[in-house]
Amino acid sequence: MKVDSNHPPPSPVMMFMLFFMILTISIFTSSPSLSSSSSSSLSASSSSCFPYVPVAYASSSPSSWLPSIKRRRSNLKKNKLAFYVSKRGGGGGGNDDDNNNTSNDILVVGSLNADTFLPVSRLPTEGENVCIPSNVKPTIDVPGGKGCTQAIACSSLLSNNKQSVVCFLGQFGNDNAASILKEALQTSNVQLSNYCTTCVNVPSGRGYVFRSIVDGTVSAVVSGGSNLLGWAGWRHLISTNGDDDYKELQQPSSEEEEGEIMTQSNLHQLFENKSCILLQREIPEFVNEIILREAKKYNKDIIILQDVGGDDRPIKSTTLQYCDYVIPNQSELKRLVHSFLQQEEGENTVQDGDDDGTEEEQVIKYANILQKYGANNVLVTLGSKGSILVPAANGDKDVIYQKACALPPNTSIVDETGAGDCYRAAFAVALSEKNKTLRECMKFASAAGALAVTKE
Repeated sequence: MKVDSNHPPPSPVMMFMLFFMILTISIFTSSPSLSSSSSSSLSASSSSCFPYVPVAYASSSPSSWLPSIKRRRSNLKKNKLAFYVSKRGGGGGGNDDDNNNTSNDILVVGSLNADTFLPVSRLPTEGENVCIPSNVKPTIDVPGGKGCTQAIACSSLLSNNKQSVVCFLGQFGNDNAASILKEALQTSNVQLSNYCTTCVNVPSGRGYVFRSIVDGTVSAVVSGGSNLLGWAGWRHLISTNGDDDYKELQQPSSEEEEGEIMTQSNLHQLFENKSCILLQREIPEFVNEIILREAKKYNKDIIILQDVGGDDRPIKSTTLQYCDYVIPNQSELKRLVHSFLQQEEGENTVQDGDDDGTEEEQVIKYANILQKYGANNVLVTLGSKGSILVPAANGDKDVIYQKACALPPNTSIVDETGAGDCYRAAFAVALSEKNKTLRECMKFASAAGALAVTKE
């Protein structure tokens, strides 16, 4: 080919730029979701396990949407749940329009623990001592506890909504662990409530987590510390309603118990601008009940989610009635139902033989029983099998089943710690946005839970 010296051939850089422009145009014109600026960033595709990414990434496997996920680690690098979704998907916020950045503040009331992770080749059996392998080391003073973990996850997932914040209410101990926990929360942009107190004579909560180095499964023992003994100043707010059990709760259960006086006016200040409240069961039950009652009294539209995880104790029917969503895992659901049946009948009326049918049918049956005792919406997490939402007053109608996100071939479960907390936090964030369907909220939560198990 003859070359015109007045018009030299394009340089390789120019050729690359031209190729890139053509490729970009072809991608955007071939995908309706990407070519339309007015379309929502939520994919309506049922095949997408992660609804906050473009349709181009839609797939039943996270391998397709992992590129759209960014991990933000705090200065405390050991906190595995301080991640966030990229701007396109950010925190359940959907579109990037400024008018979507309305105040959807979330309040998390719960526990804080300084966790020690003990890697073991297998969990010990009764009466057995198991040594940590010589080639691994324990990890000490990792910020944890259901309340702390869920607050950090909520804040990370809300990172794109500049007008919304996550507020945390809990009780700190009198040791160095308290400083570590405060720093972890503040570094993750969690706002500490003015009503958080530091105990004078009580240490921080502690968690001791045994983690299998083979498959990442965990078991834990928790010492409550300030999580249990820092709420004495709340007891006078307990409404007895003639219940002798509640009258006993008005008095401290231990001389070690302490805490500043909380007033009803203080509580109402705490609830200002909150669209959602997330509770767990690693703090005294009476605190949760006060929060539930006063929050609904202040604003009946505040969405309250009760994570059933934590202390294994009965829960009152009146408590369930205040909760918009009760969120147990499968074993917690059965335990709750059995506790109600034992209180009423004096024995379990759901026998092993009654667990016929598919796993989903069993979950729906137990959820329906729990609803007869006052529960509204029951969202049951099934681990690797997904989650099921049984809506209030619908029996087995309109039940939503969400599959778990399958991990891509080159990704494996590293550590299951906090996956359930991450699911609940993500569901709360998506729900607080108010413009998401329940299925979309569950998809978002499943994606977040899947990510959580792939990192230490």
